[in-house]
Amino acid sequence: MIKRLPNGIKRWLIRRLTGMYRYSDDAVAWRQVLVNLAPKILEALDQEYWNVVLLSQSTSAGWLPFLPASLARCIVLHDIRSDYLQRSANRLSSRNLEGVRLEESIVVQETDAIVVLSALDHERANTQLQPVAPIAIAPICLDLDYFEFQPSSNAGSPVVLFTGHLSHPPNVDAVLYFLDSIWPRILAAQPEATFKIVGLHPSPVIAETVTRALRVELIPNVPDIRPYYQSSRVYVVPMRYGGGVRQKILEAWAVGRPVVTTTMGAEGIAAHDGENCWIRDEPASIAAQVVELLREPCPATVLRTARSLVEAQHSPQVACPPLATQLKVAASRRRQSPPRVLYDLRWLVPGKVGGVEQMTRELVDEIASFDRTFEYRFQGHQRVFRDWRFPSGFKHKVVCSDGPAARRMAWRDGLVNQLTAELAWPPLMSPELRALEWYTRLDFTVVHGLPCLVHPDLRRFPSVVTMHDLQHLHRPEFFSPADITTREREYRESCHRASHVICTSEFTRQDVHRRYGIPLDKMTTIWNLPPRQTGTNLGPTTLRRLLQGMGIKPPFFFYPAAPWLHKNHRGLLDAMLLSDRALPADYKLVMTGQPFSADHPATSLLLDPRLRNRVVHLGYRSTLEITALYRAAEALIFPSLFEGFGMPIIEAMQQGCPVVCGQHTCLSEIAGDAVLYTDVASPDAISAAILRIIGDDPLKAKLRQSGSVNLRRFDRRSLAEKTRAIYASVHAEHFD
Repeated sequence: MIKRLPNGIKRWLIRRLTGMYRYSDDAVAWRQVLVNLAPKILEALDQEYWNVVLLSQSTSAGWLPFLPASLARCIVLHDIRSDYLQRSANRLSSRNLEGVRLEESIVVQETDAIVVLSALDHERANTQLQPVAPIAIAPICLDLDYFEFQPSSNAGSPVVLFTGHLSHPPNVDAVLYFLDSIWPRILAAQPEATFKIVGLHPSPVIAETVTRALRVELIPNVPDIRPYYQSSRVYVVPMRYGGGVRQKILEAWAVGRPVVTTTMGAEGIAAHDGENCWIRDEPASIAAQVVELLREPCPATVLRTARSLVEAQHSPQVACPPLATQLKVAASRRRQSPPRVLYDLRWLVPGKVGGVEQMTRELVDEIASFDRTFEYRFQGHQRVFRDWRFPSGFKHKVVCSDGPAARRMAWRDGLVNQLTAELAWPPLMSPELRALEWYTRLDFTVVHGLPCLVHPDLRRFPSVVTMHDLQHLHRPEFFSPADITTREREYRESCHRASHVICTSEFTRQDVHRRYGIPLDKMTTIWNLPPRQTGTNLGPTTLRRLLQGMGIKPPFFFYPAAPWLHKNHRGLLDAMLLSDRALPADYKLVMTGQPFSADHPATSLLLDPRLRNRVVHLGYRSTLEITALYRAAEALIFPSLFEGFGMPIIEAMQQGCPVVCGQHTCLSEIAGDAVLYTDVASPDAISAAILRIIGDDPLKAKLRQSGSVNLRRFDRRSLAEKTRAIYASVHAEHFD
């Protein structure tokens, strides 16, 4: 079907699908350049956290949708294109000229700083474009060691030289004007003269005209322009329209060649007739001045004056600082904008509930409850966000990695490249360009990787990573070799690449420092937020209804945990067997979480007749049901062998439930003196703690009181604000 379409329709479709229909005719060529650059841009972002991108010319407006928000934008307007094109003798079509105006409007509205090359263009930009961003003048910079001063002695052939981009309309017009109206006059007076046209990508009209001209040479795409300057006697700039500053004049002045230019050609440069160049506008006067310079050596004072002007106004020492200042202005303006924080939730599986999932939701919910300044972005699978609700005024955007937008982008890219192939064009889309477009669509300046890692494709941006623990190094017996290898690679690289590391306990902070070599001042300990729902105050009627619905009645001990081996269900069940005879008959152990697999060590223990009536496994339960179990339990028995935080301890304290746990890893940091510690590696010790706590009411009362006091250290708002402050710091430091 596509093959049968006329080429004009194909070109129209390409411009519509890519959005280039709004821009000038140059937009397609600039998109092809960007496709080639995209892999290098990603490579550069991988190597360093760049904070500013410098764009050249308003034709790069079509690149802005592919530049991530972590890059402030500074643009150099070499000229005001709409101005000089409107003044051109060869006017563009109204549609094309409107596209040029739109490109300029976009870049002056959507960049953070603007650079022009002369006071004249500064005035034009302010009056015609009305820029939002600050605008400053940064003169053209010349490497004066490269363009060495070597004045001509007028020995050798009488060569007249013109250089430039030979497809640029003002240059094309200048060459044709010179060949038609000026060069015949010069040849009439100086028949042995040669006119050399040197530059990039000659337009077909120049190439065709040269074939009919006498003593004219077209020399395209040379690797080094200097030999052509050095072999010439006179340099001409017969421009009739254009904008910006003619760098070609500065180069000729730098190497010591006399310049004959029109008034327009000298715009924006401190050119003075007879002092550093000759300004002539009529064909006869231009030709006469060129002939005079071919016959007689140029006065040395003119050449030296011209060189001195370049040294004074266009050397790197003079020209670079204003540009550097504007780059800093661009970064500073982006720094002052609110941070845009991306929560990358592609790891989050719908319906899965674990420590990291819970921590993520609690953090987001708390920040959303008070922050009306920063902006937040959420990336993940569609199903993840179905039950997420955000309050009014919370500035956020959800982008589904498997949503309609992603599917449309993939469809569009395939169709565009199919169309370009039909036209024998280079591709206009690529995987690298789509990656840049996706980053720009996400619109973030800081990434937060919550599950101990930042996704590899986001490590090229300023990031915060939350480290929960390095359990795979402490308890390798609980992990497969492949899992250990993957965790070690991803965790280590994420920590080293991150701008800042949040650790959920001081134990983990010291552990990451010791094992990964991350400086302590690059890490901050921020505890997990206490869950809002498990802090709910349940009335007696609600509590009784929830327990009856689960078929549970006191007295019982409680242990909510996934069936991971480090959670030590086996040790707890062994302790229950040891306690069986001393424990009153009505006491039970209630467990929640995913059921045990057939090969789990706890599975066989549960078949023991002594535990059949002692242990109840309820499977998954709602947060409200879990809260009721904490409220009614005699105690939380928490025999876990390794923890990065130990959230069930905090949840139990929220409901006044006494806690028995070990004193290893971070647990003493989190629990303080508000729990009964025991050796959880010993079933005997766990059994003793169970029997002690049921027989000591004053101890349980003390633990409840101490737990309530301990909870004051875990203020949700304060912990969320600490995390938010890190976002602000990473954002600010990136744009410093």
